[in-house]
Amino acid sequence: MTLTITALIADTWSQEKPKLPAPHQVAHEIWKTTVLKKITSKRSLIHHSKITLSSTLLGFALGTVLGIALAVGIGHERDALGDRFADDSDFGGYTNDHRGAECGGDIGAAAQ
Repeated sequence: MTLTITALIADTWSQEKPKLPAPHQVAHEIWKTTVLKKITSKRSLIHHSKITLSSTLLGFALGTVLGIALAVGIGHERDALGDRFADDSDFGGYTNDHRGAECGGDIGAAAQ
């Protein structure tokens, strides 16, 4: 038995108890909950979208602020640890100031 595309579409649209709503039913429901409902209604899709967007933006803002604070804290911690080794005698006269040759630091000094 060969099933053609048109027969498949016809069978899909004429199911007695479909598992999912048909595309035209989805479009109708979206139209009904966005255009025909008041924005302040609890059943409005716009109302729920606003709630979801505000939660998303709040999470993004908190993540950004905490990420920047963590990065600044790590940077200051590295600076504080670097100050402990200001005496060059522990490193045999070589200081690791995290600068490469492009910044004027002498990377090869430790190997000599």
